Amino acid sequence: MFCMKKRNCKNKRLQKIIIGLGNPGEKFKKNRHNIGFLICDGILKKLDNFESEIKFFGQIYKINYKKCCKNKGVLIVKPLTYMNESGKCVKEIINNYPISPNNLLVIQDDMDLNFGRVKFKLGGGSAGHKGVESIIDKLNDDNFCRLRFGIGRPPEGIDPVDYVLEDFINKELRLIKESMKDIVKAVLDYIKIDIKFVMEKYN
Repeated sequence: MFCMKKRNCKNKRLQKIIIGLGNPGEKFKKNRHNIGFLICDGILKKLDNFESEIKFFGQIYKINYKKCCKNKGVLIVKPLTYMNESGKCVKEIINNYPISPNNLLVIQDDMDLNFGRVKFKLGGGSAGHKGVESIIDKLNDDNFCRLRFGIGRPPEGIDPVDYVLEDFINKELRLIKESMKDIVKAVLDYIKIDIKFVMEKYN
């Protein structure tokens, strides 16, 4: 279950935590597995007003999103532990910034969705995604929100492990760039409203 250590709550106005999954380092930057990082970059570009620090095994961006959250804070986090240990970072974040599961959104790639399909989800298993699996394991809880970005199934003969660590092809990168505005809008709707709203509007 989520650890709620009130004594460690350092931001009582914290509204939402957004976790983008990926692997740190330039060589992984355009990998299919790094769509969580790419979407976080899109959100940060849109908000354009944040403080950044490396803490709790992650790159943390602190945002005061005045327009839609009544001055309540938002954290955007890129775990720096590599994908398979993402839960190590998320557990530290949750321990130090107590928040309900409905207010934690994990952004992940998903091979079970066609490329470019975006789907919000609350709870459920990892479906084999090692980053999500690590988070569930460390939190001992699967009742958090997810934003699944479809990367499609690998071509015949390509190992799924190799597939997710390949770069997006140029055509895919162009489509991601074109759809980023709508994806960011969906995440901002989640921040200012809730998971139920975005599931009904965007799924």
